[in-house]
Amino acid sequence: MSVNFSDADDSTPLHTFAQLGHLEATNVLVGAALNYSNRCGNTALMLAAYCRELEIFHYFTKISPLINIQGAIKSTALHLADDSGSVGIIKLLLDKETSVNLINTDDSFFCVCVSVQFSQLKATKILVEEGAGIINTNKYGFTPLMLGAYSGKLVVFHYLTEMALVLIYLSLTASLFFTWLFLFITLKTALFFTSFHPRILWTISIQSYTN
Repeated sequence: MSVNFSDADDSTPLHTFAQLGHLEATNVLVGAALNYSNRCGNTALMLAAYCRELEIFHYFTKISPLINIQGAIKSTALHLADDSGSVGIIKLLLDKETSVNLINTDDSFFCVCVSVQFSQLKATKILVEEGAGIINTNKYGFTPLMLGAYSGKLVVFHYLTEMALVLIYLSLTASLFFTWLFLFITLKTALFFTSFHPRILWTISIQSYTN
């Protein structure tokens, strides 16, 4: 019997062993199609990510470079790991230079949108700390912050609110800094040009003395 034999759901033995965490059985399936998708569009690697099977997932990443392919619903292993809160797998994928802002091309869901929607606080924190955008919108116009409010999970929404306030503070600080820098350069330039006009300098000095 072929190692790629599939059942009614188009799942192969590799799909089954990946979900159940049977690493030894997985090793036996030499020649199995790692990137074969079942009827739901998931590969064995994706199922290992969703089922939090870090050891098997790590094994798969060693034998296949295709760790960011999309399934039938355009989700990737990182999206599925965010869905189930598989922190170890999320870190492993990010260590392998998977983009923290990887997008589902069907609904424009960023990975952080998935972790927020399913109230996975630890996963959300990892993604945000690695640079995930919390103001990016999906095709429905929802940001992660909006999804956090919709999920009804206060702890996730509270965290995102704190991060949003930090971003606002940093942007305001940056704007003020560049405003003052612009004014400083403008004044320095003006004073430089006035050095070519003694009469202007004399007028400025008289006004300063008078005041």
